[in-house]
Amino acid sequence: MLSLVFLVGLANLGIAIWIGSKIIKIEKLNNTELKSNLELIDQALKRLSRIHESYERSSQPVRLAENGCADADQTENNKERRAIYLLRRGENPRAISRKLGISRSELDLLMASERLGNGHKANIKSA
Repeated sequence: MLSLVFLVGLANLGIAIWIGSKIIKIEKLNNTELKSNLELIDQALKRLSRIHESYERSSQPVRLAENGCADADQTENNKERRAIYLLRRGENPRAISRKLGISRSELDLLMASERLGNGHKANIKSA
């Protein structure tokens, strides 16, 4: 009877050691997995920060220089808006093309689309 109790106790001790080793492996695995997940989260936050910074820069108002042109970091959309504004004021399309650095054919296309979009007499003259 004593040997049976001893064997059962020894088996319980072996099972406890085995379970303990498995728990340690799981903790190590979780720690490495957590570290890799934290690195991924850190990378994602850095990307989001860069996206936010570029959004902030692009949403700043366009500053106009003395010659009526926007700064070099302006977007194409702002160039188009500025070109339409100058066309409506009656400025020469060739001069606008040079000022804003857009091709004359692009300016002609803007003029045509503005005429079509208005549906009535546009204040844009061809040159």
